[in-house]
Amino acid sequence: YEFAPLSYLWALASCCLNAIYLTLVKKFSTANPGHSSDILFVNSAVTVPVLLSWLLASGHLQQVVQSGRLVNEASLLGALTLSTVMGSSLGYAQYRCTKSTSALTTTVVGQMKMVLSSALGVAVFGTKVESWQAA
Repeated sequence: YEFAPLSYLWALASCCLNAIYLTLVKKFSTANPGHSSDILFVNSAVTVPVLLSWLLASGHLQQVVQSGRLVNEASLLGALTLSTVMGSSLGYAQYRCTKSTSALTTTVVGQMKMVLSSALGVAVFGTKVESWQAA
């Protein structure tokens, strides 16, 4: 394996953006205590234009439409639906955790989840871990 600085840069960006997101969710949920569904709706609605812009700019949307797989393959549509439901559930769980505890607690729990997921990946898929990766 070779060191990939761009991967670490993306991981750092992900951590920073997640910290900002959790802090803002906590701040907005504290400022508007009875409006959980409003915050969740706005959070979901804001991501749609970003996703569509990326799909159009990358050409992936055109590839999917031209292939016809989205309409013709029930397994793809089922996987897309399941992925959407699971992602929404994860977002809701993260929101509820942040609202009922703190942004720091949610971040710590998230990191613990990543450690367990990595260990499970090594155990199930037999991924070889180098000493520099485990440090």
